[in-house]
Amino acid sequence: MGVLIAIMIGISKLLSKLGNVLNRKTVNIIFMISMILIIVIQLISSYKLAVFPSWDFGIVYNQAVRLAENPSAPISEYFAKYPNNIGLCYILSKVFRVSNILNIKHYLTMAPTD
Repeated sequence: MGVLIAIMIGISKLLSKLGNVLNRKTVNIIFMISMILIIVIQLISSYKLAVFPSWDFGIVYNQAVRLAENPSAPISEYFAKYPNNIGLCYILSKVFRVSNILNIKHYLTMAPTD
């Protein structure tokens, strides 16, 4: 996200300098095309670089999915050893429950993985 903001600032500064040479409408068109291109590149990159949860996050993710689909599901023994992940599991289960209500069944789209 920081890179996107830096690129946007750079393009904005470049276009403001070109604003003296180009008219305002042309600068706005170039800016919008640049932003659309950046967004498309990010979407393609995020799709191609998708990962599936594993290790700690995989356990938390899977438990959150089970809790979202069945609130009375048994809790994994993992949380007895690592209780610091209970909060994240709770939050994810609530986010997944909302996505369930919105009929979004692909939970990875809703999971904050960074």
